[in-house]
Amino acid sequence: GSIIVWYNDLGEWNVFYNGQTQVIERTVIRRPQIGPNIFAYMDVSNNFKVYYGGQVQTLETYEPLSYKVNEDMLAYFDQYNNLKIYHDGILDETSIPAPSEYRMGRDFVSYINNLKQLVVYYKGEETVLMDDRPARWTVRKNMIVYVDKGNNFYAWYKGKKYGLERFAPLSYKVDTDILVYQDLDGRLQALYYGEQVDVSDQIVGSYTLYNEAVVYSLQPYETKIWCNKKTYTFK
Repeated sequence: GSIIVWYNDLGEWNVFYNGQTQVIERTVIRRPQIGPNIFAYMDVSNNFKVYYGGQVQTLETYEPLSYKVNEDMLAYFDQYNNLKIYHDGILDETSIPAPSEYRMGRDFVSYINNLKQLVVYYKGEETVLMDDRPARWTVRKNMIVYVDKGNNFYAWYKGKKYGLERFAPLSYKVDTDILVYQDLDGRLQALYYGEQVDVSDQIVGSYTLYNEAVVYSLQPYETKIWCNKKTYTFK
């Protein structure tokens, strides 16, 4: 379930989760970070705490340099500057040195390591996706989408890497389980739940992605909606 966090007139921090309200702190907190169902913060005594699954845990008794949250997940650097990942209530300690840049998806952390490689940490394992820093790099929900310096276009989805095109698309849009992009002719292609599919074999000027539906027009007063591998036309 999701959580709501708020601060009341008595100076108390409250969480609403699973139909219940709990007071989690009665004093000032610092650096709060909230995800859909997780809340991380520093308490008044400089303890690093996380609220998840109905309870508060103290993860460290010092302040991490950097931390980020996402659904079910928290990533931070410990006092030795190694990456730690709190996931589904369990703390994973790694010997991965703090990356210069990191982004969180659902169930994974993606980062540029000290060798300038693009890496994903997923299900307790590190996988190098690219040996060089990407030219462009997007992380959203279940996906990593990236372009290398040679303009090759890739995606990573649920543990699998996809080499999509030998060119950087004109544009792309990403949501939970779908990537939609324009090829060099302006036609729409997609990676949909890990499957490469055509969305429009005609040239599309502009398009919008709403959850899993791609909306576009080929002519005035007509709207096309691609959803679940079918196209519907509305006039």
